[in-house]
Amino acid sequence: MAAEIDEVKVEDQGAEQLKAVGGIYAFATLGSLLVTVILTAAFWNVAPRVFLLLWMFSFWVVILTRAGAFTYYTKRIGSAYIDSKIHKFVSKWTSTFNGINMGLLMWTVYPVMPREYGVIIVAVISAVISGAKSTTHLQAELGSFVMPCVVLAMPALIFCGDLISLTMATLMLLHIYVSSGFSRINNVKFKLQLERQIALNKEKQEAEISNQAKSEFIASASHDLRQPLQALGFYLRILRDRFSGDNMMLKKAMASFDALESLLKSLLDMSKLDSNTVQVDRRNVSVKSLFERLQHANEYAAGLKGLRLRFFSPSDVYLYTDPSQLERILGNLIENAIHYTAEGAVLVCCRRRQDHCLLQVWDTGPGIPEAEHEKIFNDYYQLSGSKTESHQGLGLGLAIVKRLTSLLECDLHLSSVEDKGTVFSLRVPLGDVDHETESLSDNVVMFKKHFTDKVVLVVDNDADIRESLSLLLDSWGGIALSVADKAEALELIECEQIEPDLIIADYRLSEDETGVDVVEALQSRFAQPVPVIIVTGETQIGSIKDIEATGLKWLPKPLHPDQLLNILISLLMIKPDEKKPEHKTGVTGD
Repeated sequence: MAAEIDEVKVEDQGAEQLKAVGGIYAFATLGSLLVTVILTAAFWNVAPRVFLLLWMFSFWVVILTRAGAFTYYTKRIGSAYIDSKIHKFVSKWTSTFNGINMGLLMWTVYPVMPREYGVIIVAVISAVISGAKSTTHLQAELGSFVMPCVVLAMPALIFCGDLISLTMATLMLLHIYVSSGFSRINNVKFKLQLERQIALNKEKQEAEISNQAKSEFIASASHDLRQPLQALGFYLRILRDRFSGDNMMLKKAMASFDALESLLKSLLDMSKLDSNTVQVDRRNVSVKSLFERLQHANEYAAGLKGLRLRFFSPSDVYLYTDPSQLERILGNLIENAIHYTAEGAVLVCCRRRQDHCLLQVWDTGPGIPEAEHEKIFNDYYQLSGSKTESHQGLGLGLAIVKRLTSLLECDLHLSSVEDKGTVFSLRVPLGDVDHETESLSDNVVMFKKHFTDKVVLVVDNDADIRESLSLLLDSWGGIALSVADKAEALELIECEQIEPDLIIADYRLSEDETGVDVVEALQSRFAQPVPVIIVTGETQIGSIKDIEATGLKWLPKPLHPDQLLNILISLLMIKPDEKKPEHKTGVTGD
């Protein structure tokens, strides 16, 4: 990492130097060309015109040659040209030639013209010397211009012998002396400014490297964290379905699991947002279906606290946005409302406007002080004195909401009254009504009826996840078969001569094998394609793109049972007027 920072420092220093010197070169080149034109025009009627034209032409050739060399070499070798031998050679000899040229103008023209014209030349030479000091302080080639210019200009002033000429000679020497002092001061200031800029760039780069390292650590650790959490979630769901009564110990275990799952998801969401790996996939979204999923996911937590959780929306409203990110935003707001509300209710509603919908989450909690309205959206910020629950969270829920709403370009508004409650309002564009979607609750009933005896092949190298997921699928009426890798999967279908109705495969099985590899090997042996769900604990954008490139449906771990249920409904749903197909047993060989 130190080597990376040193390399960045050198690159930043060269870039800053190139930027500074390049700006000076452009300004000095245009200024020098303009000065030669002005001087030639001023002395056109008082000096030999042939000499003036030759003088201006030679000056232009030198100036343009130097500017061309700078442009050419900086494009080829960048900032390294400033410290190269070629640049020093060109700077030295072009500066020398310009000094001689300016001195010759003074030597040739000054003695034969009125003194008021001579004052103009001396003023221009002094100005050019000052400009030369500012343009050459990085190359230490100032003497190459000043010495020949002064050596030729001073005798012309001194040999004239009049008071004005001697005074101008004295003032020119004094000006050179004073300008040299200021040039040294400017040189020191420039170097200090450059060093400060480099230091700031270094600090910024170190912070970016640190953030990247943090994100990579969270991404690498997340897979190991998700595995046991995934199995625990499946086991608890099985117990919840079997013991649907008022089992207080089970309710507390479910609440603790939900809190742990929320913490992990928040960390992973922040990691993805920090690394800019969150992709937006806008489409038409049914508000009714969205609200049903959110109610199904949050009504258990609300019930544990004795809160009423209500949803209201017009049945024909569709939004145009990313459904996954919108569900995450509303889910965070609902979780936050349930968390901070001790008694009363949480209302989630949709209000249709002319070209958009207003999604709102109301609660009857303690409210948020106006002074905290901006702070609550900061990372890891929590309201002081909040003790409504033992699980306080990390203070990332609203920070994620703020970032995701910005990503979706949706306006977010907060209104709150202390001791009465809070409402978050989200403005989302309207979508097109392509088709009516069926009720989630109706689909669940129909799914459980038709899922009976469906064969699901589970592929995962983690034994706990294989067992827990298999038990969950069995509890829903399916038949789960589990294997650890491709070899076991191929052996199973060949020995049992069975073709599954669905494959659920973990993406990362081993260093050399993925769930996609298993699916491709199996599909080649089936008579027709089998629906597939890829589940993964990966957060690296490269792995996600590899999965998406296959066109397979994929879900991140930890996978909530309700989320899995929704996906199964969409993949395996059999309409009432469709005939249930007979179970497939034919398996094709190689």
